[in-house]
Amino acid sequence: MKLKLSGPFILKTGEKIKRPHLFYKWEGDKDLPVIVVLGGISSDSLVSGEKGWWKDFVGPNGSIDTKAFSILSFDFLGGNGKSSGPRNSKEKMSIHTEDQAKALRELIKFLGIKVHTFVGSSYGGMVGLAFASLYPDLVEKLLVISASHYPNTRSIALRSLQRQMVSLGRSKKLGLAQARSLAMIGYRSVEELESRFGRKKSEKGEHFLVEDYLKAKGQEFSERFHPDAFLNLSESIDLHFVEPKTIRIPSTFIGVDSDQLVFSKDIKRLSQKIKAPSTFYEIKSLFGHDAFLKEVEVLGNIIKKELAR
Repeated sequence: MKLKLSGPFILKTGEKIKRPHLFYKWEGDKDLPVIVVLGGISSDSLVSGEKGWWKDFVGPNGSIDTKAFSILSFDFLGGNGKSSGPRNSKEKMSIHTEDQAKALRELIKFLGIKVHTFVGSSYGGMVGLAFASLYPDLVEKLLVISASHYPNTRSIALRSLQRQMVSLGRSKKLGLAQARSLAMIGYRSVEELESRFGRKKSEKGEHFLVEDYLKAKGQEFSERFHPDAFLNLSESIDLHFVEPKTIRIPSTFIGVDSDQLVFSKDIKRLSQKIKAPSTFYEIKSLFGHDAFLKEVEVLGNIIKKELAR
């Protein structure tokens, strides 16, 4: 579904989206409590089902049980989906997580609902923090996975290099493929890459297997993602900041011990600083930042437990 946002939609920077719209999906029985689910910058509004980006977690009898909850999600502003962004607008956008939260507020007001729990992973967790900070009266609980109230310097440095690859390369598409290849090194743990590839080479011995893996991931991403959408949302991550003391609703925070992009210690520190009841979990995983997609059993059990509180 597409919602026309009140226009012009004024971003935090003062820039305006002249013809703003938000593409969203509200799945399940509309009489059930609403769970907002948002993921990383490459996710979209399709959460469950055969092609859903979080299908292993969301569904009938799943960690987020669609027999007990309805699911609301949307395509990010400035992103790769059907909301206002590079694929359907030539307007320049410098997006903050607060802008995504503002758009969600309009959607919730339009639907006439209150959110039972906001479940956000990675960039979606940042948006969840911004939303809880700005609109605590519209959400009862917050569950944040692999996201903190600000990006660490190492991650900013890596993303700035990725954006340079996209902007300064011979073509944005080629640059995006290279940027994604670099990003994959940060998404997975050192231990996972070592155990999976080591120093193994291809059959002909021309390349290391890890080179082939990174090249394939970069190529696949560049075929489906708009370079300017990547630039918008990558920058949005680095611009993100939420003052912990402004979070005043019960919250659950989950960090991953091997996450090199969002340090678990930063998430724990955030959980200790908010002005509301808070629970922190640290899970052990070889998958680093990608654990929110891979650790179905351990992460799923925590989500199910926290939603049942």
